[in-house]
Amino acid sequence: MARPDNPAIVTPNPGRCAMIYRPPGGNPGQVWLINREQPLAPETPSQVLSLGEALDRSVALSKHLWQPRGQILALLAPGSQVASAGQEYLGRVEGEGQLVWAAPRSPQTLGSLGVTLTIQDSGAIAFTFPSDLWVLGERNETEILTSFRVTQAVLAPDATQLAWGSWSGQNSSLTLAVLDLTGVSDYVNSEFHLTLASRDPHTDRGGDRRYRTRFQGPLPAHLISRQHNRFELALGRLPLDLRDIQGADTRLELVVTRSLGPYSAT
Repeated sequence: MARPDNPAIVTPNPGRCAMIYRPPGGNPGQVWLINREQPLAPETPSQVLSLGEALDRSVALSKHLWQPRGQILALLAPGSQVASAGQEYLGRVEGEGQLVWAAPRSPQTLGSLGVTLTIQDSGAIAFTFPSDLWVLGERNETEILTSFRVTQAVLAPDATQLAWGSWSGQNSSLTLAVLDLTGVSDYVNSEFHLTLASRDPHTDRGGDRRYRTRFQGPLPAHLISRQHNRFELALGRLPLDLRDIQGADTRLELVVTRSLGPYSAT
C-alpha cells in the first residue's frame, strides 16, 4: 500500500501486486507497507497555537510510527517499478499536552507569539517556544496528560532595551545611571562589564590620541544598586585614581549581559 500523497498504480495479480509509480523527476516511488485491513486514522503529530489558545486546554496529538524495510521488490510481482527499500508501519502513539501559565507577566504582554506541541516517537510531548521568547517552566507527566507550567517568560528584545541615564555626584560619589526601558529587571539577571580609559597626552604621537585603560572588568555587586527600572553604578568607588580621569578626555564602554536561566543576551 502506498501513502495517499505518493500514490501507486496497482495491478491485481494472484497473491501479489505489481506496482509501477514514478513521481515527477523520474525516480521510483517508495512503498509504505501497512499490515492491517483497516485504513489508518488521521494523525496530528504537532499543533501550533497562540499562547492564549493553548492555556489550560488539552491538546490531543497522535503520530504513526514507521521503520525502514528492505527487499520490497520480493513482496511484489515481477516487473514492479518502485524503490527496493520502503517503510513499514509499526503502530501509533497518542498523547495530550497542556500549557499552564504561572508567570508574573500576563501572556497578553508577549504579543502574538505561540507554542508548538509535538509528540515524539516515544509518546512524550515536547513544548517548543519561539527563539525570541525566553521561557522557564516545569513539566508534569501522567499516563495520559503532559503539562508544562510556565513560571517565567520574557521577550528577548525586551531584555536588551537599555539606555544611558544621567551622571550625578563627583569624586568618590560619582554615579552613572542605566535605565531599563521595558521594565523586565525584576525577572532577568544583569551583569555589568566596564572598560574605562583616559587620554594620556604624554603618549600622543602626531595627531593620534593615545588612551590608557584605567579599569577593565566586571563591576562588583556592591557598586550596583537598583530602584525599580533604574540602575545606579557607583563608578567613583572603583579602585582607581580619580585624578587620572578628572578633566581628561575619557572613553567609557559598558557591556551589560542580561540572562534568564539558560538564555542570555548582551
